[in-house]
Amino acid sequence: MDQVAFGKRLKEALDSRGIPVKRFAGEIGVSYTSASSYTRGERVPTLDGLTRICWRLGVSADWLLGLEGK
Repeated sequence: MDQVAFGKRLKEALDSRGIPVKRFAGEIGVSYTSASSYTRGERVPTLDGLTRICWRLGVSADWLLGLEGK
């Protein structure tokens, strides 16, 4: 997985919905530090975390991971 691409897409999804990282972190059950590191492309979530992110944002894992269209 390309962590940087994941972070950019996650940030894009949050920004387009007007969701602050701090609120998002609470909604998906991770710390602010973890959620922030996801948006910077420094870390990636667990599979369970990825599922919660996709569900909360209404995006596919394929899109978030940059696999759509491949």
